[in-house]
Amino acid sequence: MKFHLTSLAFILVVVVLVPFTLSAGDYEQGMTASVADRGFESNFEAMKWEFKTELGSFHMYEKRKFQPTQLDYVMANALFGLMLYDPNGPWIFRGNTELFMGLTGGGYANGPGTWIAPGVILAIQYNFVPEESRWIPFVGFNGGFVFVDSALKHVYVGSEFNFSWGPYLGIRCFLDDNWSIQATANYNHMSNGNITSDNHGIDALGGMIGVSYYFN
Repeated sequence: MKFHLTSLAFILVVVVLVPFTLSAGDYEQGMTASVADRGFESNFEAMKWEFKTELGSFHMYEKRKFQPTQLDYVMANALFGLMLYDPNGPWIFRGNTELFMGLTGGGYANGPGTWIAPGVILAIQYNFVPEESRWIPFVGFNGGFVFVDSALKHVYVGSEFNFSWGPYLGIRCFLDDNWSIQATANYNHMSNGNITSDNHGIDALGGMIGVSYYFN
């Protein structure tokens, strides 16, 4: 069954509301407490971990004449991140680098295909970590592989196996010491790297929202 916009909207609301529910006991106090008391920055110390789930939608922005439609699709990621070093650097560039590894998958809302089977995704991300702020901007680049519905073969992609990669930028907001929510703007490319001659590829723009939990 294809994804519908109402279903996506419901899932997005759930993804955002979960951390509010889990931290309801101290959320109001946490938002008024000082940053020093809450210790948000400690989550970016070297060898600290992050578990992130995110969900978003994408729109294929360029359609070739022989393709029936511009594809719309949903992607979901589940990732573990590792902080490589303590935040450092001058002024607005103060921050650190984080490596992610996890799973990605999704489904198509229109066109001939239905599913995007889960594959592996890696990402490298630079976190801008200003002092005494719960707002953390970031930029990154992800890459991995997925398996797409065979109905897309020869029209959109050359094979079921496809590489998936793209840059992104976003911002996260800490709700308390261990939870944050985030929003990103993404570019996504899918193709099989010219393994086959009919490797047309899919280029899309979109956005994702997510929830993160931080731990040692």
